[in-house]
Amino acid sequence: MTDQRNTLTVESITNIKALKLYGWEDEFNEKIEKIYQEENKLEDEMHFNFWDRLNYVVETTLINSMQHITVAAYFMFGNTLSLSQSSMLM
Repeated sequence: MTDQRNTLTVESITNIKALKLYGWEDEFNEKIEKIYQEENKLEDEMHFNFWDRLNYVVETTLINSMQHITVAAYFMFGNTLSLSQSSMLM
C-alpha cells in the first residue's frame, strides 16, 4: 500500500503541470488520501489484534500462576488439604 501511495505522490509531483492544466489535483489527492486511510485502518487492526492477544495470554497465564502459587503457599505454611477441600479448588 505504501508503495502505491508513494508512486501516486511521485507521479503527481512529476506531472504537476499536467495535473494543474487539466484540473486533476483533487482526483489525485483523493486517491492518495484513500490509500492512506486504508493503510491506517490496516495498521490499527493489526495493532489491536496484537494487544488483544497479548492481553489474553497475560490474563490466562497470570490466573493459572496465581492458583498454583496460592496452593503452594498453603502447603508451605504447613497446612493440609482434605478431599472435600481439594474438590473446591477445581
